[in-house]
Amino acid sequence: LHIVGATAIEDKLQTGVPETIATLEKAGIKLWVLTGDKRETAIEIGYSTHVLTPRMHLTEVADKGSEYVRAQCAMEFMRLVKAGKLPLYQRAAVDQSDDSWSWESASFVMGKIWRMLSRSYRNFMAKMNLCFRSMLGFDTNKQEEALTGLEEEAKAEKERMMDVIRRRNVRNRAEQIIKDYMKQHPHLHATHDKHPLSPPSDPDAGDLSTDELPPVFNRAQSARTLLEKRTSQGKLTASDKRNIRLTQLTVQEASNREQEHTLMDEDMLSINSFYAATGEATSDFDKRRRTVLERLFAVDRDVRKGRLVKHLKKEKRLEVLSEQASYHAVTPSAEGPRALVIEGAALKHLLGDRELEEVIFNIASQCDAVIACRVSPRQKALLVKLVRHHVVPEPVTLAIGDGANDVGMIQEAHVGIGISGKEGKQAVNASDFAIAQFRFLENLVLIHGRWDFMRSAIVVLFSFYKNAVMAGCLIVYNGETLYSGTPLFDQWIIAVLNF
Repeated sequence: LHIVGATAIEDKLQTGVPETIATLEKAGIKLWVLTGDKRETAIEIGYSTHVLTPRMHLTEVADKGSEYVRAQCAMEFMRLVKAGKLPLYQRAAVDQSDDSWSWESASFVMGKIWRMLSRSYRNFMAKMNLCFRSMLGFDTNKQEEALTGLEEEAKAEKERMMDVIRRRNVRNRAEQIIKDYMKQHPHLHATHDKHPLSPPSDPDAGDLSTDELPPVFNRAQSARTLLEKRTSQGKLTASDKRNIRLTQLTVQEASNREQEHTLMDEDMLSINSFYAATGEATSDFDKRRRTVLERLFAVDRDVRKGRLVKHLKKEKRLEVLSEQASYHAVTPSAEGPRALVIEGAALKHLLGDRELEEVIFNIASQCDAVIACRVSPRQKALLVKLVRHHVVPEPVTLAIGDGANDVGMIQEAHVGIGISGKEGKQAVNASDFAIAQFRFLENLVLIHGRWDFMRSAIVVLFSFYKNAVMAGCLIVYNGETLYSGTPLFDQWIIAVLNF
């Protein structure tokens, strides 16, 4: 095989993308990234655009078979339920007696009756219209589409059930999926019995959902091994040694939750602070080991008061260093920010099943960021529809894209925005608004969108006000004319008022 040449396409971020995303997050807008890139690339893009942050607990759902994907989602769902993140799915809420939700049951039945009557009336009118138009030879495509929509609405109505019953079924389904998976994998029983929602940390040994940080932030797992390896290769420089010591100290301080000290800043630490000094001390900290420069000019309080590793006495210093060497990973608490990364191949095992769709949506709703990678255009549209269907009240969804594969997502959202770039004009033609770069989205949503909302609110209030004034004048005037119905205003005045 002889390589003749190679070509590449530059696909870099536009200017201002991270800043725009950070501003939208501050405004309370939840961001879901739906991309066709592979999982590793999508995660790197997430970090570069600040959609993901190093402090986020990352839940990755890869396609390792239907049973594994469903079990992983079910276990993550039960973890959130038991942590109190989803109180509506706890046993105290889903196992209510019939008397506790009798009013809800009555309103649910009345709603079904009303929707049935409305659907019957619309079905009758659509059939009559279809019959007359077919007799007269007119086009009947719209009437046929209306009848098809009514049939789909009737099918969806049959599957509709009360919220309590639906949540109970979802929880029971999740528990059953976990039990079935544990039966098929008996080697997980030991760990599952000790910690029902804490599977082993080895991702290749049946790990369904772990609280460990992403591998890119697990570089402090074996600092001693890395030190020995680079030393044997003769590649260990002073800068490398400084970075390794920084990693060890940062991991130690991050794991010690009871301390109130903040993480050590690299600019506030001197290179001598990473090496143990010789000598004895009468207490844990020996202030005499501070240099004159540390005492007078150190900006860090711990440096000024001699509270670093080099200031410890020998026994305490050995204990701290041994803890650093034995520590392997930082485990974030369940209260921190979370992010979900799911592959399109894994979504195909979940989408289409209403209970599993609700499971994955509840997991995503508790995350600060969601990244769906390797998704098809149809899956993008289904994810937007998933948000519109499950969030109550229905939120205002906005989809933004620059290619033909984003057309379905743009058309499914309430507001569609197309970026006119190098991937064609399909997204622009199918969108409600068109912009040249992603950074213009900030002004479009937060400035022009806000102004439009204020103008619309003023128009609505003015419409109510002018009609209330006109109707109030007529009511008062009718009392003076013995309620004879004599008009106060000429017709042209009323027409001008409503113009």
